[in-house]
Amino acid sequence: MVELILADRRHATRWWTHLNEMRRRKELPEWVAADIGTHDEHDRLLESRKAVNQALFGSDDLGGDQPYRAVVLE
Repeated sequence: MVELILADRRHATRWWTHLNEMRRRKELPEWVAADIGTHDEHDRLLESRKAVNQALFGSDDLGGDQPYRAVVLE
């Protein structure tokens, strides 16, 4: 089960990255870009992952450097 959760998370992270890049290049419609690929959305994603980890494994540790959030240079 852990491997399935990790695979799903890798997939979601890949899509978040693609959407974030599209948003930054202004390739998304405005109604989509408002909430897609933002730092707030990424923070919600991390909180959701912590909640799942806590419920399934008794720990909210995400491992690695997951909480890292780069500064946007626009």
